[in-house]
Amino acid sequence: MISNGQGQQQRKKLAQTGILDGFDRIVISGECGCAKPDPGIFVRACDRPGERPGNAVHVGDQYELDAQAARAAGLRGIWLDRHRRGTAEHAPPIIESLLRLQPLLAGVWNLSQKQF
Repeated sequence: MISNGQGQQQRKKLAQTGILDGFDRIVISGECGCAKPDPGIFVRACDRPGERPGNAVHVGDQYELDAQAARAAGLRGIWLDRHRRGTAEHAPPIIESLLRLQPLLAGVWNLSQKQF
């Protein structure tokens, strides 16, 4: 999980929603010294033995800060476009709901690194 903000505040939000324990790694800009869209925050999230950015997926609700920035850092960036603001200018993959994430990921891992 990657988030811009202060660590204590972001962890509290995650705990309140009941998803804090659902992440193997949490990287928060206020704790690591870089923030999205800086590639460093994405690389830091993948900074574990055996992990490569190309094997990681980042899902976020801001196209430029999340999907594009993750892709620029070598991750697979997915835009969560809940308000359906996407146009032909926005590169896929784009999902409107997190319910669509699992089926997308099931297909992602069967495709080449170059495309979804």
